[in-house]
Amino acid sequence: MSMHWGVKDAQQNPQVVAEMREFLTHPTHLFAECQAVNAFENLAEHGHFLTPSGFLIGQQPDMYEYYETDTPFGQIDGPFQSVGGSEPAYSLPEGDSYKGSDIVMITEAGTPIGTNDVWMTGFVDGICPGLVVGPGCRRRV
Repeated sequence: MSMHWGVKDAQQNPQVVAEMREFLTHPTHLFAECQAVNAFENLAEHGHFLTPSGFLIGQQPDMYEYYETDTPFGQIDGPFQSVGGSEPAYSLPEGDSYKGSDIVMITEAGTPIGTNDVWMTGFVDGICPGLVVGPGCRRRV
């Protein structure tokens, strides 16, 4: 878990991001919030876990659309409410897309995925560790 690890901290300690990348090649999970999202994702040398170019800070939505609700991370109990903060949402640079097809779970209503996303999960580089299925390799039973 990394809640508020700052972007400047990642730039000063890129080895932490490199070690996190290695850690995430195993069947495990990183829970990051606020600046920690950009601290890990936007470091060009070792980051870009879910995106080819990192995130832009988006605008806080007031209406939401929900995706991937059949997954444990996509299930919620009660209405989702964004609390704002220094990074209330994340957008992709123009022309970018996520490395996996099932990453976004909550985004701004009426916008395409990649615009003001607020809840995402996925595998490093879109590849499930230990499975041969390939990128975006969610198994459905």
